[in-house]
Amino acid sequence: MLKIYHKIMKRIFILVSAFFFSTSLVNAQTILSLDSCRRMAIDNNKDVRMSNIDLQIAENNKKTAFSKYLPRVNALGAYVYTSKNINLISSEQEEKLRGVTDGLTQQIGGAKNELLQQIQQLQQNPQFLQYLQANPQAAQMVQNYMPQIMQAIQSPGRIETALGAVSGVGNEIADALTLNTHNIFLASIMLTQPIYMGGKIVSYNKITDYLYQVEENKNTLANQEIIVKTDEAYWQIVSLESKKKLAEKYAELLRTLDNNVEKMIEHGFATKADGLSVKVKLNEAEVTLIQVDNGLELCKMLLCQICGMPFETNFKLADASKDDITELNDYATKVDTSEVNTQNLNRPELKSLELANEIYKQKVNVTRAEFLPNVALTGGYTWTNPSCFDGFENKMRGMWTVGIGVKIPIITSGERLYKTRAAKLEAEKAELKLDETREKITLQVKQSSQRVTEASKRLLTAQKSLQAAQENLKYAETGLKEGVIPVSNVLQAQTGWLQAQSAYIQAQIDLKLSRLYLDKATGQLGY
Repeated sequence: MLKIYHKIMKRIFILVSAFFFSTSLVNAQTILSLDSCRRMAIDNNKDVRMSNIDLQIAENNKKTAFSKYLPRVNALGAYVYTSKNINLISSEQEEKLRGVTDGLTQQIGGAKNELLQQIQQLQQNPQFLQYLQANPQAAQMVQNYMPQIMQAIQSPGRIETALGAVSGVGNEIADALTLNTHNIFLASIMLTQPIYMGGKIVSYNKITDYLYQVEENKNTLANQEIIVKTDEAYWQIVSLESKKKLAEKYAELLRTLDNNVEKMIEHGFATKADGLSVKVKLNEAEVTLIQVDNGLELCKMLLCQICGMPFETNFKLADASKDDITELNDYATKVDTSEVNTQNLNRPELKSLELANEIYKQKVNVTRAEFLPNVALTGGYTWTNPSCFDGFENKMRGMWTVGIGVKIPIITSGERLYKTRAAKLEAEKAELKLDETREKITLQVKQSSQRVTEASKRLLTAQKSLQAAQENLKYAETGLKEGVIPVSNVLQAQTGWLQAQSAYIQAQIDLKLSRLYLDKATGQLGY
């Protein structure tokens, strides 16, 4: 966390400094070093910014993959309206259940009538009457209880009450067997914890980690590319600044020679043709100076665009004031690449391809994991309305659930074999691409080393040629003063000096750039 904080504060400081720095550059000339140009270019380059965004995206994807190890909690809610209720019995059975007491009522009514008829027949039976006359005690009992018996038979009383209760029970049972499901509510909170996913989660975490490193290498590559562009523009400006000084010095030499030749023409020591030759050379030098100024202006605008500065910024480069841009001793020794091991090169392209190779290997594991058993733990709480935990009720009631789910592929019809084989072939292809890139980088390093050696030799030769041209110009100017050397020889000596000086400047720039390209080829470029 502290590292991220320092990184953010550093970025804010750079942006604020760049803002005030860029506003001050417009009004006053500022000396810019190569490191400061690189820093501003990296901070203001849109490709680098997009690369930083890609790096943040990869970091969040990496965190997302790690979250697959952790449990998931989901909430679910639903409401459903249905047009019909659910009946557990048919309509015919429901009618029978609701009319369960009708038959009993008829049977009891028939029994009552039959009993009344039998009592009336008994009262009119002569034998029964004779019996009562012969037994006064029995006659007294019949006389006492017969009214109560007749009243009990003819009164609805308890029998009808009991039949009503039976009828109510039948209706209640019929109602209970008809379920009110017009409005259905459901709510649930579920927890899912992966236990074993065939190694898929582990492989995904490795893949996202590799992808994050790939984005880091892309970020490094983007920085190197902008450094190369910045250095090329920087040294091009330094070259043009030096050539501008050279053109001004050459023009000054020609003006001095023009004045001397004019004097010599007056005294008869030179011809008008000599004067015209000098003037032609002077005009050519002035045209060259204009061209150098225009080229310098365009190169400065390019550097401003790369570094994110306004085009009208007034600046001067620190190396432009040096007489010798490059110290030959720093580069004269040939770089030995005979033992270059591309496995150890700090090239972001190589690292990205190596990571891509690892990613494809993990994709093989992911493909295999699709056909391995998956085990997960689940648990939660569910509420429903209607509920059936205490009979059927239109109330919201719930229950806990805990379980383990297992998924085992059994028959895949060859899909497992074909997918795994395809993933292995992709991994093999990535390995071949990595080997090919290593070979190309090895060749690139050797070529870059050879260019550094060649540029070093060319600079040494240009330095010797410049010394000879300076000596030749010195003798030519002295001979012209003594009158023993014609003007044309002086012009040739000055032209030779100009070419030698220009070649020396270009050789220094070429050595700087060739070393830059070698550092990039070996992965040592940075700031």
